[in-house]
Amino acid sequence: MPGMNGKDLTSALQLKLSNLRVLYISAYTDDIRVDTGRGQLLRKPFSPDDLAKKVEEILNMNNHSLSQVRSRGLARDSSRTACP
Repeated sequence: MPGMNGKDLTSALQLKLSNLRVLYISAYTDDIRVDTGRGQLLRKPFSPDDLAKKVEEILNMNNHSLSQVRSRGLARDSSRTACP
């Protein structure tokens, strides 16, 4: 994204979508600060199960559950190999 990083994009979107929850994914996490009330950070590498758990945490911040995500077919089989 030329001229904008993920945090800048998130801030702009949250001005219009006040209930927006965010999952940051990065291998470079030494100096990343995340507002844990509005988002979470997932460090690479991670497994599909790690991703599912983190998504569940974020959805629970917004009174949803992972079962709702799974019922919509968005969750994947956690037996796959780790994500790079």
